[in-house]
Amino acid sequence: MSLTSFVRRLVSGQKARFRDEKLGVELDLAYLTDRIIMMGYPASGVESLYRNDGEDVRKFLDHRHGKNYWVFNFCPLNENSYPASMFDGRVSRYPFPDHHAPPLAILALATREMDIYLKQDPDRVVVLHCKG
Repeated sequence: MSLTSFVRRLVSGQKARFRDEKLGVELDLAYLTDRIIMMGYPASGVESLYRNDGEDVRKFLDHRHGKNYWVFNFCPLNENSYPASMFDGRVSRYPFPDHHAPPLAILALATREMDIYLKQDPDRVVVLHCKG
């Protein structure tokens, strides 16, 4: 086990982590359904030592789903942003304060966008994350 994997497991505590031995990635990620994925924030730099490494996330998603995924970022407006180019522009942002319930208006907009995206192709998946 690499030092990075050890640190991520330490930070994750008892949370289950998704491992793909073939790709050599270990992520804070879970399939809620076959088409809805929840994950921790895709970080870069030092932050990727204890959060999902954005490059590993992209490698995993590209391998498993090709270009048939769209990332929904629910992080606070002034925090945890990354260039949409990390996922070839397939990112939507619906910010709300950390440790708060999202406003219903945001939920309505986000779920509508997800529904439209998923209905266009049965192979498509959506990937949701916040800061956690």
